[in-house]
Amino acid sequence: MKIAIQGIRGSYHHIVAENYFGQDNAFLECMTFAEMPSLVLNGDADVAVMAIENSIAGAILPNYALIDESSLSIAGEYYLPIHHNLMALKGQKIADVKEVYSHPMALLQCRKFFNRYPHIHLVEDKDTAEVARRIQDEQLKGVAAIASSLAAEIYGLDILASEIQTIKDNLRSLDRAKRNANGFDQSFSQICSERYEWFFRRSIDGVGKTPSESVQNTIVAHYRKTMGIRLFCRFGI
Repeated sequence: MKIAIQGIRGSYHHIVAENYFGQDNAFLECMTFAEMPSLVLNGDADVAVMAIENSIAGAILPNYALIDESSLSIAGEYYLPIHHNLMALKGQKIADVKEVYSHPMALLQCRKFFNRYPHIHLVEDKDTAEVARRIQDEQLKGVAAIASSLAAEIYGLDILASEIQTIKDNLRSLDRAKRNANGFDQSFSQICSERYEWFFRRSIDGVGKTPSESVQNTIVAHYRKTMGIRLFCRFGI
């Protein structure tokens, strides 16, 4: 199977894709979410793995728009606990780090940790794992990445601090989304504390699988019912 992911090997999308589909697949690395729908629609990828929610930043609205504009269908979901780690070249210490590069969402999820290190400048980048690879390839001293422990292992970096995300245990056990007597699965009221991934594929006859009505209704209801809660949580209103 050919699977489009945002990021490279060692990224969280790569972890989700391997956990869900297995390692014996071809992973098409994309630096932006915008590249992914066309790969599926053109048949270059069988499915795409795309994040649409996270526990601190809430809904990733541009990805909702991509899904809608491309007429892609939900084929499955995966809940991933996010464990961010600060990593750099072997022998480096946190005191040596002057800049940290990572995906904007990772920086947001770890901002509280960096309040203790005012000497470190945070810089937005395209992908967590890609920064880890670049640090190793270019032997960048004084520069660190925020990424998964798998990225540190793949690209040979030392982890300077582990579990630096603000929410340490950001995944609870949730049931599958199912219709109940009231129309929607009540467990989705807990979603402000979750990050999850959705999978998309073409819904053309004979290609992929169109999701059930309950799944389609659940995402619509979840989006409408939780946005107000999520915005209040984000801005402290």
